[in-house]
Amino acid sequence: MALEVLPLLEADLPEYCRIHFTAFTKGMSQFFGPASSARDQNFLDSQRKQMLEDPTVFFLKAVDPQTGAIIGCAKYHKFNPPKSKDEIKASYAARPPPEGANVEAWSDLFSWLEEARTKYLGGKTCWFLSILIADPANGRRGAGSALLHWGNERADKDKLPIFLEASPMARPLYERFGYEIIEEREFDLSKYGGQGKDYNTAMVR
Repeated sequence: MALEVLPLLEADLPEYCRIHFTAFTKGMSQFFGPASSARDQNFLDSQRKQMLEDPTVFFLKAVDPQTGAIIGCAKYHKFNPPKSKDEIKASYAARPPPEGANVEAWSDLFSWLEEARTKYLGGKTCWFLSILIADPANGRRGAGSALLHWGNERADKDKLPIFLEASPMARPLYERFGYEIIEEREFDLSKYGGQGKDYNTAMVR
């Protein structure tokens, strides 16, 4: 049965946060500190504040209609009217790293995200997909596709571009939905005590 895309409610935020931290464990995310109640609460509080106070944001969930289980989540922004480069830079400035994080890895990734978002979102009327996550325990059920379809439909209706940043794992899915690469940043994981490389790719449709 097809998943349903519904607004994420404030009561759903703990599950949204659980899926977030379960999904982001590889690549650069492996350096962002151990799980802790303080880390989880800080993230939960920041997402609740954004949900309640940011008029640009749309939190969504992809739900199994039979069980009600949340299979995946997304967070979109609609910048119309556009925000200036200074406003975007201030909105996405790197926050302090959580306790136990590799400070250099945190700074390198979030400085890149701040740079890319300022460059590609600042001054533009557009949509932006800032988070797309699926519960690894319920993988390959179409949550990502359902949530991308929601955003593409609205961007097409508005005749606006839609931006996102992709991990290597997610990039093929985005490409199937019509997104094209505009810039990519490579991270040498050995710099932080890991192995191999990771990539973060700015894309637009």
